[in-house]
Amino acid sequence: MLPTMASVGQRTQSRSVSPHAALRAGIGHGASGIAPFLNLSVAENVFMGHEPVSSFIGWVRKEQLHSQTARILARLGAAIPYTRPIEPTLRGREAGR
Repeated sequence: MLPTMASVGQRTQSRSVSPHAALRAGIGHGASGIAPFLNLSVAENVFMGHEPVSSFIGWVRKEQLHSQTARILARLGAAIPYTRPIEPTLRGREAGR
């Protein structure tokens, strides 16, 4: 027999959290099976949909985008050229196999 919401709710509390609140708390998702945008850089792909933007016009802050990506890649120990489009980067890695 599966537990009902009433039986689960008796011992736990839950509250609805907005997607933005979840992201601010560091909770996100990684979509598997989604191909990267080959014409965009690694940094642009990493932050797709969550790019740091200026409050004035909404332009992407490239320096901040690159520095945040560099920190992430350094933490992962990945030496990837993050400012160039992905397609040539992939071709170079395939050639090295």
